Amino acid sequence: MMKDDVRHKTATQRKNEAKQVVLDQCCRDLAASIKKNGGRKPYGAVSNMVIDLKGVYPWINRHVKGFSSLKKKGLLQLWKE
Repeated sequence: MMKDDVRHKTATQRKNEAKQVVLDQCCRDLAASIKKNGGRKPYGAVSNMVIDLKGVYPWINRHVKGFSSLKKKGLLQLWKE
């Protein structure tokens, strides 16, 4: 059997993977906003994104690891592509 077989993953692992998918999409959206704004993060972009997503994803806030470590992960470099 494959190591990544869904049946062998715990509920926490599946939940964390789902959160990572949401954060990855947020990072791509933020990178696109930065690209449109000449390389600068638009004022309130993260706050507005969090407000929009809070109803669907109550766990999200601007201090979520995915937002706070964007530069460390290099995800904001997407706008240069």
